[in-house]
Amino acid sequence: MPVTVNTVSSKLGHVSQLIYTAFAGGWQFFAFSTMKENNQVESNSRIFEYLGIISFVATSFICACSYGIFKFLFKADYLSGYIAAPYLFLAPLLQMLFQVVANQFLVVKKTWPNLFILGSGAVLNVIINFLLIPVIGIEGASIATLMGYVVSDIICVIVLCRMKLMVISKKFIFAALLMGVFMILWRFFFSYELLLGMISAIVMSAVMMLFYNNEIKRVIDMIRNRKVQSK
Repeated sequence: MPVTVNTVSSKLGHVSQLIYTAFAGGWQFFAFSTMKENNQVESNSRIFEYLGIISFVATSFICACSYGIFKFLFKADYLSGYIAAPYLFLAPLLQMLFQVVANQFLVVKKTWPNLFILGSGAVLNVIINFLLIPVIGIEGASIATLMGYVVSDIICVIVLCRMKLMVISKKFIFAALLMGVFMILWRFFFSYELLLGMISAIVMSAVMMLFYNNEIKRVIDMIRNRKVQSK
């Protein structure tokens, strides 16, 4: 079977797909074991935000390194696939986020909204494919896949927030918008500039850490306390 540019560009996506698969295996047990806790909504919302921030930071570095990785690992015929790789890397991570947030429908025993929410994302995927593939090829298909999950996540979060089953902070909304801006700037201005891309990814990561500075300190304190208790 001949290797295509699309096949090569999906290689980085396979990494995040493995992450999602590993996560899905343990998430169901955690979700069911915490379903009846009093602070379940808050806990699930925090997990969603933390995983989202980690996904954004990881993707920013994939964006920065994509061109260099493809140039080093693949032949020149497949180099153009680097532009689609970050989209395909982020998409499974957004699928992971959807699984986290959609768990709240199980809490109230209403799973039917998942069908309509994912259906809306699938319809958008088809429409964007129809519009962009003739124009920009595999990049258009990758964008369509990513946007399908983006829209599904957004709709799911909005619905659950209105049902008071999710609480999303303003800083996470700003972080998500910042990620969107970063990917647009990367695509049009420094997609093949490793140094500029790395600097931008580091800056964005620093901003994300600044947003969640209190949470990071809390985690560090927990680790220190456990070390002290174990001695």
